[in-house]
Amino acid sequence: MNPFDLTVTECPNFQILDVKLNKQIAVDDLQTLIIPKFDTDKGIIISGPLTLWFTGYLLQNIKTNSWLAVFDPRFGAVVIKGTQQIAPLKIIPKDEIKPFLQRSKKQANIIAVVGPPQTGKTVFLFSLFKKILDLDYTTINQSAMILKGCPDGEGRWCGDVDPDLVKIIRYKNEFTEDFVTFVINQIAAFSELKSLLFIDCGGKISEENRKILSACTSVIILGKNPQDFINWRAILDLKKGIKIIAEITSTMDEIQDNLYNLEPDGVIRITLSKLSRENQNIIIPEAFLKFIKTLA
Repeated sequence: MNPFDLTVTECPNFQILDVKLNKQIAVDDLQTLIIPKFDTDKGIIISGPLTLWFTGYLLQNIKTNSWLAVFDPRFGAVVIKGTQQIAPLKIIPKDEIKPFLQRSKKQANIIAVVGPPQTGKTVFLFSLFKKILDLDYTTINQSAMILKGCPDGEGRWCGDVDPDLVKIIRYKNEFTEDFVTFVINQIAAFSELKSLLFIDCGGKISEENRKILSACTSVIILGKNPQDFINWRAILDLKKGIKIIAEITSTMDEIQDNLYNLEPDGVIRITLSKLSRENQNIIIPEAFLKFIKTLA
C-alpha cells in the first residue's frame, strides 16, 4: 500500500494539494514521496492531517513561481512562501476554499469525553483513537480528530512520548472565557470537514465545561464510582438531544474481563483497568472499538 495519496484540485485562483495518509507515516516514507506537477504560476494550498515535519518537507520541495500556503479549517489558508503580490502570513479566507475541498456529507458526531480528574480520560481517549486507527487508518485519519477542550498542555503526541518527557514539556494554561470560545469555534470549524470529533474535556463540573458540552452531540463519561456518573449526568442538557454513548468505570485494580454491556437505557457500560501512561497495554473491548469506528 502506498503510504499516501496526493491529489491536485484546480481552482480558479489557486490549486489545492490534498494529502491523504494510508498509514502511520515514518520519516523514511518521505523518500518515496512523488510530488505531483503543478501550474507553477498559480498559488498552491496544502491540505491534510499532516505532521509539522511532513508539511515542512512539502514547503521545502514544492517548486513554484507563485505562493505556497497551508490550510487551517478554522480560518483559511496561511501563506508561508509569498510573492510580490501576496505577502507571507496573508490569509486566504476559508469560504473561498471550502467549495473545492473534499468534505464528509455526514453530520458530524461530536463526542465529549468527560469525568472527574484522575480517571484517565486523556489516556483512554488517545488509546481509543490509536486503536480505531489500527482498524481503518485511512478513514479515521481523514475523517476523525481529537480536539482539546481543556488547557492542560496535552495532545495526541502524549501517547507516543515517554511519560517522563511528557511531564517536562507539557504546558498548562488558564481555563478562561477566551479559551472556551476558542474551543467552541474549533468544534464549529472542524465539524464542517470531519465526521467524527472527540473533545477531551476538563475534569471539573463547571460553567466552562457546560458551554463546551452545548456544542457536542454526545458524551462518554468516565468515573470511579456510581456517584461520579450521577454528577456528570446532572449537567447534561438531555432535552437538547445530547446522548450518553458510554459510561466507563475506571479502576487501578486488575480485572479479569473488560465487560462490554449495552444496557436497556441504550448506554454502553464498560470497566477498564489501569488507564495510565505507564500502561502500554490498555485493553478496550473490540465491540466498542468497532462501534465507535462506525460513527466516522
